[in-house]
Amino acid sequence: MSTFSERLIEVRKDRKMTQEGFAELGGVKKRSQINYEKGDRQPDSAYLEALSAAGIDVNYLITGEDSLPPSLAADEQMLVDAYRSLPMKQQKALLASLLMGNTPAEQSKPDPKPTIKPKAKPKNPTGGVVVSGDGNMVAGENNSVRIVGGDYTEN
Repeated sequence: MSTFSERLIEVRKDRKMTQEGFAELGGVKKRSQINYEKGDRQPDSAYLEALSAAGIDVNYLITGEDSLPPSLAADEQMLVDAYRSLPMKQQKALLASLLMGNTPAEQSKPDPKPTIKPKAKPKNPTGGVVVSGDGNMVAGENNSVRIVGGDYTEN
């Protein structure tokens, strides 16, 4: 298990801060910060309060255990609540849509059917044709179409 001093250094470096900058964040001189990091001295509560106010997880510094996650902003909480109120199928579709980068405006457009355009000289040695579309996918469905030798199969 790591010590307070080791965790203090870890947190400071994670924030890409110098000892002087972190000391300023905690309201102390650089020499005090060095002493805390060397384990020669323990900080007072004012230092820890200042770090906490700056968003440092003081519980982690003291115990080595992360605090509970920070609370959500009002708009974030509204999104979470709305998502949780949806049926599972809609949750999955919404999540897939968000991960694919679709916007609500894109979702409202009907998906056009892929069009089949034969090439004059197919590059495919089996004599296949090209299938084109706008690339829209529906969550949970495999919409790929393969054309070989004039017959098509939906995969």
